[in-house]
Amino acid sequence: MNTCKRIKIKRENTFKLIERGVKWLEIRLYRGVFSRVDKGDIIELYNGNNSVIVVIDNKEVLGSIEDVLCNRLIRIGSTPYVREEDISNYYNQFYSREALKKHKVVVLKISLI
Repeated sequence: MNTCKRIKIKRENTFKLIERGVKWLEIRLYRGVFSRVDKGDIIELYNGNNSVIVVIDNKEVLGSIEDVLCNRLIRIGSTPYVREEDISNYYNQFYSREALKKHKVVVLKISLI
């Protein structure tokens, strides 16, 4: 297993959902550290002074954010707190439209250790 650096989860409610195991998928643009993460990697996710250790159980690269939005299981696992009618605008708060068009998207299935 490889070890990756710590990754900040900016939203406290998102971190708490991961901590409780309600959120088991992490969606990120396929760039930087997220293009180098692989199945079996161990990552420390943190928010403030709280942290959890997770293992990457699976990694799937999708062509676009639209591919994520079209997959109901991915939406449930990654954004269980976002209403169906709000999901199309959800990722716009984290990434610019240009970044969403330019990069593929990685879906990381995580489990708490």
